[in-house]
Amino acid sequence: IQEGSEEISIETCDISSKLTISSGQQEHCGCYTVELRNSFGLRQAALNLTIVDKPDPPAKVPAASDIRRSSLTLSWYGPTYDGGSAVRAYHLEIWESVEQQWKPLVSCNSTSYNVQ
Repeated sequence: IQEGSEEISIETCDISSKLTISSGQQEHCGCYTVELRNSFGLRQAALNLTIVDKPDPPAKVPAASDIRRSSLTLSWYGPTYDGGSAVRAYHLEIWESVEQQWKPLVSCNSTSYNVQ
């Protein structure tokens, strides 16, 4: 990390140092090495930083397949960025043309669903 940007600062006093990333972003994720040095030598410690956030939307537009008179299968790709945590559920909605609004259809934990 290089100090000097508005979002990253390092404060140091006699007994401690504090690294602050004021606006954590996905690009700040990764492994960081903290290096401690004094007149007796050098020590290092590693830490892994994960930014937890909401996931991106599915990577591509959902596709319909196995289309029948009263059913079809919807399939989609998971998000490019999962927010730092595995996606637990996808919430599908259906457009109600009479009421002119989206309504919940189902929650599922896979990237496809058979709509009946």
